[in-house]
Amino acid sequence: MSALNVTPTLTIPERQDIVIWLPRLKTPMPDVANAPTRLLTPTERATTRVRVADISKVPLWNSLLADAAYRVCLMKHRGNLDYLSGYKLAALLQTALWPEKASRLSPKGWELLYLLDAAEMGVAITVDAEPTANNPMHRRTMRLRDRIAELTL
Repeated sequence: MSALNVTPTLTIPERQDIVIWLPRLKTPMPDVANAPTRLLTPTERATTRVRVADISKVPLWNSLLADAAYRVCLMKHRGNLDYLSGYKLAALLQTALWPEKASRLSPKGWELLYLLDAAEMGVAITVDAEPTANNPMHRRTMRLRDRIAELTL
């Protein structure tokens, strides 16, 4: 499926009016009880940083990931993303995309952030990982997807 470029002039309802006619792409969401993002430490969650490359990299697909990526890009375009913590961003995504209220840890929101980072849709998420035994004084800045892969080994 080819992706059409979108411009930041589209609001979320305007984008929804376009993608509603496209076939829905399934996003594999793991069981939140066994989600790998539960292994992140509070420090790693607190040091979460989001970089948005370009809103034109977000494909115009009818999928949960594309919708979440577009929302994050719009937050950056509007200047709101710089003031959000990882906790707050996960809670906002969970509240916007699922009908239930976000909990303290917002497990679905964190899983969505992990899937966004792994999907290469113009959104890169980094955390400051726990120090290693070789270098116990310095935290390692790394992509969220790489940290999850390291934790699940």
